[in-house]
Amino acid sequence: MSVGLVEIKEEKLDYGQDSNYGILLEPLLFLPESDKKKEAEVGVSKGLEDIEEILGLGIISQEKNNALSYHIEKFKSVVEKLGVGYNEGSKARRPLLYSIPPGIVIKVKNRRKAYGLLSDLGFGSALLVKI
Repeated sequence: MSVGLVEIKEEKLDYGQDSNYGILLEPLLFLPESDKKKEAEVGVSKGLEDIEEILGLGIISQEKNNALSYHIEKFKSVVEKLGVGYNEGSKARRPLLYSIPPGIVIKVKNRRKAYGLLSDLGFGSALLVKI
């Protein structure tokens, strides 16, 4: 039999509440400007109004001296299509929304807990961090 001793301390941790950078924890949903154009503009398109910049994927790596380093890997496309289900009442598929996947680092205009369409349901949740 093993016995463990646990000590709980209450501390205030600074995760970046004053920062304008966040890591997406859930997909951020948005709509393009038009169905024909299929283009979205950061800061303008519906769902991206509070986003200032999409930076890329945050990667934490361990150096040879066991120190951790953090860098952002930029890449061209971070958009995926996401289906939001089927409406049984009208017997029709709900429209596809575009999404930025979790793990992407974003720069925001206003600090909130979630961004984009359906943010009141938990989509677009972000952890604000200092970079």
